[in-house]
Amino acid sequence: MTSDTSDLDRQIEQLRRCEIIKECEVKALCSKAREILVEESNVQRVDSPVTVCGDIHGQFYDLKELFKVGGNVPDTNYLFMGDFVDRGFYSVETFLLLLALKVRYPDRITLIRGNHESRQITQVYGFYDECLRKYGTITVWRYCTEIFDYLSLSAIIDGKIFCVHGGLSPSIQSLDQIRTIDRKQEVPHDGPMCDLLWSDPEDTQGWGVSPRGAGYLFGSDVVAQFNQANDIEMICRAHQLVMEGYKWHFNATVLTVWSAPNYCYRCGNVAAILELDEELCRGFTIFEAAPQESRGIPCKKPQADYFLFAEPKDKPEVMEWAPLRTTDDFIWAQARFQIPDFNNEERWFHRLVSNLLYYQSNYFASALLIFTAVTFFHPQEMITGMSAMLLVFALVLYLERQKVEFQHFKRQHPLITTLATLLLGYLLVHQLGGIVVFWLGIMLPIGFMLVHATLRLRNVRNKLSNASEAFGLAKRTPMAYVMDELGIEPDLKYL
Repeated sequence: MTSDTSDLDRQIEQLRRCEIIKECEVKALCSKAREILVEESNVQRVDSPVTVCGDIHGQFYDLKELFKVGGNVPDTNYLFMGDFVDRGFYSVETFLLLLALKVRYPDRITLIRGNHESRQITQVYGFYDECLRKYGTITVWRYCTEIFDYLSLSAIIDGKIFCVHGGLSPSIQSLDQIRTIDRKQEVPHDGPMCDLLWSDPEDTQGWGVSPRGAGYLFGSDVVAQFNQANDIEMICRAHQLVMEGYKWHFNATVLTVWSAPNYCYRCGNVAAILELDEELCRGFTIFEAAPQESRGIPCKKPQADYFLFAEPKDKPEVMEWAPLRTTDDFIWAQARFQIPDFNNEERWFHRLVSNLLYYQSNYFASALLIFTAVTFFHPQEMITGMSAMLLVFALVLYLERQKVEFQHFKRQHPLITTLATLLLGYLLVHQLGGIVVFWLGIMLPIGFMLVHATLRLRNVRNKLSNASEAFGLAKRTPMAYVMDELGIEPDLKYL
């Protein structure tokens, strides 16, 4: 056994104990990994038998559970479909362990790139901060993100099963087109490389605009054409949380595999791995999150928003105002508007909540302009109407503080409570003669906010401009307070 192999084995064992290795060792490991990865294709060939895994997201102890049920490297041949980092507590240990295994057993583990293997994304969703916290500098983050650029974009198993993190691209009709992409770069905001890492299947025909702001939605006809043109049997991908661990699409021509159980330590989902034998016969192993006593989750809640929503007692008390977005972002040049699919209530609701949080300062500014104009033309009615509405809101607040039954009902039925409050306010204002104020000063701004937030689609570029826009309830912004009172949270499946 050479000295290099001995050192590598020692580092692997250290990482398996969830202990970070030295910065100089990370540098050497990444240098060796680069030499291996640079030789791999954008469509890396993988031989069966192989076990295919989805997102891990820094959930180190759940990765150990995966190896427990699937077998250790090199006994088992593995293909990991990206998203090794972000959101979990141990992205550093997770990625470095997988990278060390790749260097030690290059033919027994294949790593392809996910949308979170990106400098911009990791600065928002946790990996950057974790590297800084554990090493005291961002040097290790730089080493790792340089390696991200060398990861393959996809893999093909026995020439029949195409594996990719996200999905397909309207710019790509053949595997040969993927092979010509220059992958040694930061993930672009659009284009074929971006699409491979960001796209999702959808029960539709053709191509659709993705609510993620990057990539596309693709339908069964797109898959059928791609599979036929490339003589493949199915597409295997990750990228989307699946509560059951895996999900078939389009008559078993597309498969989503998810390998992070109890995602973000709160979703309650199981995880799965796909096991393919020499004949490409498929088997699934379902596993749950590592037992509480075996994992080392820090007892102190992290401060950053990418760990999702802290309990109310952990939320900062200081009010934070969200940035005022540019008019280009809000309405004009960069804007994309689309009528949502109201049959998919979850996706529509997520878009609504996300936009209300992201554009809240613009909405408040618009409401203030309307409010000022109404006050100028109807000062007496405005004073009367606003006094009546404040009285109604004070009554609701009093009932919530004094009546447990009302508080429970409000949490269970926030929409009904809100509508009832507005109706009561309308009736009171109507009796006092301030009805113009109610419609122009209250309902018009609310209506504008809801319509804009329903129709507005954002791209990944302006999503990344603000780290909190997908996790608004962890920030104490005015809109976050409103949503917290209504018991509203964004759906983690779309984050």
